[in-house]
Amino acid sequence: MEDDPTIDQIVGANVRQYRTGTSMAQHELGSKMEVYLGRAWPAQTVSLAEKGRRPFAVTELVALADIFAVTVTDLLDPADYASSAITLPSGSGMYLTWYLALAGPAPRTSEVDFGEVVDDIKHLAEELSETAANLRDSAQAVSSEAQGVYGRAVRVQRKLPTVKKAFDGVSPITDKDAE
Repeated sequence: MEDDPTIDQIVGANVRQYRTGTSMAQHELGSKMEVYLGRAWPAQTVSLAEKGRRPFAVTELVALADIFAVTVTDLLDPADYASSAITLPSGSGMYLTWYLALAGPAPRTSEVDFGEVVDDIKHLAEELSETAANLRDSAQAVSSEAQGVYGRAVRVQRKLPTVKKAFDGVSPITDKDAE
């Protein structure tokens, strides 16, 4: 089992495969890691990781899975290795059947009912259309009301000089006048 890959080599090979498959440079991957870890990975760290020469923290596995839009199980998949075992850090080995059982089954994709998706989209479009019509009607009502208020304000403004003239020379009523 000495020549068998380590878990870090398996993950590293998968990281390299996903990175190169998306035409991402090592420094780009390193920069993306900062969002998750609070610090970027230098290109040297990416290189060491891809060669399986550094261990992966669980947080790093989760970050890498999200970056590549895969599962952590996908990162642990030894599909590229013909070996029947892996080597653990202690030097002892583990048969792949046990390793795969620990990693868990790969998620299964369910069939998508596209007819149902289309129906949902049509329903949402109808709701949006109805909402837009309601908003248009509300805007027209507000606009109409605003025009009415504006018209009243203009009429009052036109009458102000006449009202002002009518009260020229009239003294204000005081408390003394009321007695």
